[in-house]
Amino acid sequence: MEINYRWKKSYKTAKYPIRQPRWLTWLIWVLSKFALIGKKYKLETIDMEGLEPPYIIFSNHMAFIDFELSAMVTYPKRVNNVVNIDGYHRMPWLLTWIGSICTRKFTNDIHLVKSVRRVVENGDILCLYPEARYTPIGTTSFLPDSLGPW
Repeated sequence: MEINYRWKKSYKTAKYPIRQPRWLTWLIWVLSKFALIGKKYKLETIDMEGLEPPYIIFSNHMAFIDFELSAMVTYPKRVNNVVNIDGYHRMPWLLTWIGSICTRKFTNDIHLVKSVRRVVENGDILCLYPEARYTPIGTTSFLPDSLGPW
């Protein structure tokens, strides 16, 4: 099988995320509710009473269900997710429309830092999966010191 690289689509990663309209946060919440029907999950918030954006959520990445779960926990607040460019393969317009930030794994990306800053300045929530891999059993992997102080 021959691969045709001539029609390879490139993505503009140096683009600031859009701010979600309020009605879109409601739609994402409703669609997340439907996506979670029949799935066993438990949402638990600890010491989050009175917590108002902006803040950053660091999470391990278990599966695509993580995005639905973060939407359920943070509703009705606006959330911008950092998404690897692999996720933009099928529906880049959708991820751009909901305010995702496109990046590449394990690269130095100054525009990602600028995008994170813009999300925080807008007063929104940033959801970041620093391990950049799936961990179905919930264990963490090695996180380099360059990610910041823990």
